[in-house]
Amino acid sequence: MGIFTPEQRERNRERNRAWRKANREHVREWSQAYYTKNREHLKELGHVWYEANRERVKERSRAWYEANKDRRRAASRAWIEAHPDRVKEANRKWGKAHKEHNNERNRAWRQAHPERGREAQRAWRQAHPDRVRERHLQRKYGITLAEFEAMLEGQGGACAICGGTDWGKKGPHIDHDHETGRVRGLLCNRCNLTLGALYDDPILLVKAARYLDASIGI
Repeated sequence: MGIFTPEQRERNRERNRAWRKANREHVREWSQAYYTKNREHLKELGHVWYEANRERVKERSRAWYEANKDRRRAASRAWIEAHPDRVKEANRKWGKAHKEHNNERNRAWRQAHPERGREAQRAWRQAHPDRVRERHLQRKYGITLAEFEAMLEGQGGACAICGGTDWGKKGPHIDHDHETGRVRGLLCNRCNLTLGALYDDPILLVKAARYLDASIGI
């Protein structure tokens, strides 16, 4: 009837393994040629088989991972160290495509680990001052760090009102229209406080100037 006994099947398997081992290059070339010729058909068969055996594949993958956890982690670390640029690009793409998920996961982690979260944030800020500054400028004023530096250079590195360079501890203040948000220029701390004290009102500024002019001869 053409039915092999278990012993015969095992002998056939052993004979096939021995033949493939002795003719490894031939088998590899034949397999590559066959795959190239039947690529789409094989992919379709693979998809059909996977859909029919999804749970079996998952279970086998989990079992293999548990049995080879240290080996897998070591291989992953080695690959990451060997391909840092590809890892950064992949992380950037993933973060962009899953922004809400990533934000929610980060919020949950910070809530569960508040002290570690604050410490990590402080360390990141100290290590990336330019990026912190960039984020602050974009969030509050809608400008980039390059635009800020170009504005400062355009003012000759000095206050747009008094022409001084005594910026104070926080550096140049970004003067902006509080109603429209439009950035007007960079001011020193004293000039910025003066505008704020007079409510950014040109009429009050003119009156203050006339008052001082009138009082010069007293």
